[in-house]
Amino acid sequence: MKLITIIVALVFGIYQARCQDRESDKIYWTALDAYTHYLDSAFNINNVNGQSVTKRTIYLKKQDYIDSVPEKMNGYPITLLTETNYKKLYRDHRKSLIQTEILPLKVADSLLQITIIPYHGKLKANHLHLGVSNGVNVIFYYHCEKRRFLLKEVKGWGI
Repeated sequence: MKLITIIVALVFGIYQARCQDRESDKIYWTALDAYTHYLDSAFNINNVNGQSVTKRTIYLKKQDYIDSVPEKMNGYPITLLTETNYKKLYRDHRKSLIQTEILPLKVADSLLQITIIPYHGKLKANHLHLGVSNGVNVIFYYHCEKRRFLLKEVKGWGI
């Protein structure tokens, strides 16, 4: 009987942990969604001289605190950069990529903030050099009636 109780508790614990991971990914997905809309408006992606522009791939660094990332978001293909594939991807692109990172969320003044930074990456002699010139802060507030965090604003910044 003790063994069955332990197994049930273990299965329930794993299930709960997986549900929490997926639930926490939602806010990062919402931030990524807001970021892609920001890219569209900041760079007038949807309409250049009356023509639609192909959206460039977002090369997103894999983070331990995000379990899953969609393959595409608002028309932008997303390729995960991992420890095992980043050198090949850089070499496939003349050793230069825009490598995007989603930083862990921060809490400030009852707001959540997720920062997304597109680094200009260069692979030189098997060493990765990253430069930053801009980024985006995605801000969320807690809506008491809906009992969830909602997008408040997206702030672009530059150096």
